[in-house]
Amino acid sequence: MNRIFFEESRSLIFAKNNEMKKESRSNRNDKSKMYPLVEKWESGSQTKASFCQAHGLSVDTFRYWYNKYKRDETGQPRGFVPLEIEQ
Repeated sequence: MNRIFFEESRSLIFAKNNEMKKESRSNRNDKSKMYPLVEKWESGSQTKASFCQAHGLSVDTFRYWYNKYKRDETGQPRGFVPLEIEQ
């Protein structure tokens, strides 16, 4: 009986952890939530590390969104760019 209860509890904890991971991933991939955070950081005086800690973000995730924001802001293309060669 104890083993069955333990297995059910462990499965329930595992399921809750997976839900939390999925939720945090969806927050990370949402431009409408991340771009305002990037703008808030740019207008403030905090370091990236302290800003990320205050907002529950990893520095790597914030760096990804910061670079994406800058690319969108400047209109800089991503990846390869076609070249025209004059002869």
